[in-house]
Amino acid sequence: MLLGGGGNCQGCGCKSCQDCTRTCTDPHTGDAFEVVYSYKFEGAEAGNTTDGYLTAEGDADSSDPYDGMDGNGPWGQRVYGTFTLNSTGTRFPCWVRVAFWRSNFVLGASTIPPPSTALTAEEVTITNLAASEGAIFVDSGDPIMPGQSRTFTGGFPLVTGSGDRSSADPRKGQGTYAFRQACANETVYVTISASIAWATRSTIAAARASGMR
Repeated sequence: MLLGGGGNCQGCGCKSCQDCTRTCTDPHTGDAFEVVYSYKFEGAEAGNTTDGYLTAEGDADSSDPYDGMDGNGPWGQRVYGTFTLNSTGTRFPCWVRVAFWRSNFVLGASTIPPPSTALTAEEVTITNLAASEGAIFVDSGDPIMPGQSRTFTGGFPLVTGSGDRSSADPRKGQGTYAFRQACANETVYVTISASIAWATRSTIAAARASGMR
C-alpha cells in the first residue's frame, strides 16, 4: 500500500504573505495618541479614561477624608484597547507600540498595614483575535495565530511623585510592548490589556499608558 499526500493553492484563492515593512510618516495622519489613565479626586473621575484607542478603568478610594481603600480588596486597575491593522491604514503602518507605567500615593499614612508600593499582580496580555486573517508578531517572539494570546508578567516602571503623574512617562523600554501584523496584505485585530492589582489598603496605585506609533 502506498500513502501519498500533497496540496497546492491553485484555484483555491490562497495568497502569499507580503511582509509588512511600511514605516511611519512624520507628520502622521490623525490625532496623536494621548496618555490614558483613571485618577479619582475626592471620589470623582479626574483622569483621561479614553482616547478612542485605549481605555482605562479600575478601583480608587471614593471616601473623603482619604482613610484607605474602600472594601476588602484586592484592588486593581486596567488599561486596554483593540487595534485594527490592514493594508490601507496610515495610522498604524506596521507596528503599534504601547508604553505602560504606574505611580502610587499614600491613603491614610497612619493606617495599618503601613503604606506600600507592592503589587500582587502586574501583567500584559496581547491577543490576536479569532476574526484576524493572519498572524501577528510581538516584539521578536514567535508569531501569534488568530485566536491565540501571549501574556507577560511584571515590568511596569514606577515613577516618582504622587497624584496625577500622567505627564511622567519614563520613556523606557521596560513596560513598552510592540506588535505588528505579519503580512501587510492581511487584516488583523489585536487587543492589548495591561493590569495591576494590590492588596494594601493604605495605598492606591494607578496604571497609565501611552500608545505610540
